Amino acid sequence: MLQKGHSQVIAPITGLHADHNRLTQLTEALEAAWRCAQGGQPGAYELVASYLTDYTPLMQEHMQKEDRFYMVVESILAPGDQTELAATFDRVNAETLGAGGHERYCQWASQLAHTSA
Repeated sequence: MLQKGHSQVIAPITGLHADHNRLTQLTEALEAAWRCAQGGQPGAYELVASYLTDYTPLMQEHMQKEDRFYMVVESILAPGDQTELAATFDRVNAETLGAGGHERYCQWASQLAHTSA
């Protein structure tokens, strides 16, 4: 977007990036707490619940920001540029989460949901 001369996206991108960093920190803490809970450590399930309490609204808000941002992007970029952006997003997502990363997170979330029910 910046390469195309759209400097107005700097603030939203900065905010989304900050969200990603916080979500990554919470995910790592949540994963560690979950391992402790699975190992029977006292208080670990409460810690998992605490992290989920922080994570859930942040993720919901972040997804709303992304939705608004992508609506703006779609109104600014040409179709070819949108395709290039989508490919870049997919590449970065694969690099960040690794092969099957999204599926692992979904599976983990499902496991958490069923355990806490």
